[in-house]
Amino acid sequence: MDQNALKAQFDTIRDNIERVLQNDPNNLKSKELLELTHQLDILLVEQLKKSG
Repeated sequence: MDQNALKAQFDTIRDNIERVLQNDPNNLKSKELLELTHQLDILLVEQLKKSG
C-alpha cells in the first residue's frame, strides 16, 4: 500500500472516530468505536511491518 492510500485510510478512520464521539461522547465502549480503533490498530501494524 502506498503512502497516499495509507493516509486516505487513516483519515477515513479518524473522521469516523470523530463522528462517533460527536454523536455520543460518553459511550467510549460502543461497538462501532471499538471496531474503528481495531481498524486503526491493523493499519498501524501494517505500516510498522512495511517500515521494517
